[in-house]
Amino acid sequence: MGFKTKPNPDGLICKHKARLVVKGYAQQYGVDYQETLLLWQDICRATRWGCGSRQEDYVYLLRKALYGLKKAPRAWYETMDKHLTRLGFVRSQSEATLYVKTDDVQILIVSLYVDDMLVTGNQLVLIQSFKDEMNKVFEMTNLGVMKFMHSPSDKHFSAAKRVLRYIKGAIALGVQFSKICRKWFELLGYSDSDWEGCVDDSRSTLGYIHKDFTNGKSLLGSNLKNFASRSAKKILAFVTAFAVFMTVVILTFALTVMHVKIPKFRLASIEVENINFSSSSIYPSFSMRFDAGLAIKNMNFGNYKYEDSTITLAYRGTKVGEALVSEGRANTRSTEEIELAVDVTLRNVSSNTIMASDINTRILTLTSHGRQHGEVHLLKVFKKKKSPQMNCTININW
Repeated sequence: MGFKTKPNPDGLICKHKARLVVKGYAQQYGVDYQETLLLWQDICRATRWGCGSRQEDYVYLLRKALYGLKKAPRAWYETMDKHLTRLGFVRSQSEATLYVKTDDVQILIVSLYVDDMLVTGNQLVLIQSFKDEMNKVFEMTNLGVMKFMHSPSDKHFSAAKRVLRYIKGAIALGVQFSKICRKWFELLGYSDSDWEGCVDDSRSTLGYIHKDFTNGKSLLGSNLKNFASRSAKKILAFVTAFAVFMTVVILTFALTVMHVKIPKFRLASIEVENINFSSSSIYPSFSMRFDAGLAIKNMNFGNYKYEDSTITLAYRGTKVGEALVSEGRANTRSTEEIELAVDVTLRNVSSNTIMASDINTRILTLTSHGRQHGEVHLLKVFKKKKSPQMNCTININW
């Protein structure tokens, strides 16, 4: 039996856990090793795994893979893989324990490490829904929220920018040891390991020593340059967990911060100043001046700098006015509002009769079209060109 105390996210003890553990390392090839395949059958011999009576005539119903058997991790992984696939997740091709579920707006990332799970995403509702769905099938314990992923600040983004700037500027740099160094410098190292030496937990111990020499003499005399001896499984666990965590962080960063979206360019409001019109069927005319409120919505984690652009107004395909939008900038994840004065004049259009009819009903329909050219600047390092368009319909009633 294995015993463990499980704490809450605040560190207080929430429960004492007991687990039946099989000493899988004691299985012998040709005796009771191949029989672990019986994990996938309903009935198995209890005497093979020491979980009950030693009478050969008795069998036990095994409802799940016992902790410690050599095939138990694979059985658990395949169970989780099937369940996450049913929930719509896609397994990463480069990291078998990383699953991603995404659409145009939402993203949910799940990273597995043995029987632990790291969940992150851009919608708290989506994360909670996933946890509720998992609790219906598995018994789970919430260990809390990772500090910096839960609420990143400007300092964290600055740190990420610093790393990216360093990587970009140091791609061509490296460390080289040329053959000429052997004439005056030599690094000598020894290593050894005790594979699964502990009979209780089957952990291994490894160790290494390093010494450096110059012209056959140690730089540090009789002292060791470097020495270490520790549990190999702990090292592997920490390294693997850190690698998985960094994979999740980088993937989240790439799919959220580094994913560049096209800004939205819209006509938000109109305030009419004056209207002049003539409904003559022969020479109808219409003129108007209004103040237009434009909105440029930037949803990216970087500033959007746009160039000068022109908005064209048309009546039934005929150009009747235009407005100039000067260059500017929409800040990170914000909306830039612009006020413009626009003049509209309708005279001698292609169909005077239809125009006269529209003026008589006092309803005119105009269309506006515009296209911006600009760049989204991410972390002051990367630039991505984006060109949002405006296509709006304006109904004028007076």
